[in-house]
Amino acid sequence: SAYRYSISRAFVEAIESRTAISAGLRERICTATQEAVMNAVLHGNLKIEAGLRDNLERFVEFHESIERRLALPEIAGGLIRIDALWNSKMLCIVIRDSGDGYEKAEIPTLSDTIADGPVGSGRGLSILEAICDSVVLLDGGRAIKLGFHT
Repeated sequence: SAYRYSISRAFVEAIESRTAISAGLRERICTATQEAVMNAVLHGNLKIEAGLRDNLERFVEFHESIERRLALPEIAGGLIRIDALWNSKMLCIVIRDSGDGYEKAEIPTLSDTIADGPVGSGRGLSILEAICDSVVLLDGGRAIKLGFHT
């Protein structure tokens, strides 16, 4: 499962076998892809509340919630699709999940998250925006397109 195994390195290796990318770009793509896939698994397919990681007591509940949901075939079998598209100027990674989607306006900004004090979650989209050259939500938040200048 994408929750238990990092698939971003294998995915980027497959891209590298088809087109040249720099070492720095490789690391940015790996990091962003892994973040987006984990968001798709946890929040899209498994519908895990982000705030469960905000303190130690809830962190245990967070992991128990993941394990309970992964044990349900109708939830654990939800698909995540990862595609790569590129040309001489841009490489795009599109990650699609089987969740309900979301609107960007529903997600707190990084400054809002920081202002609320120490938290264990809620920074995923901000991290992606810092790592990628472009981030676009598609299909009502069920897909995200990460763009990287090559």
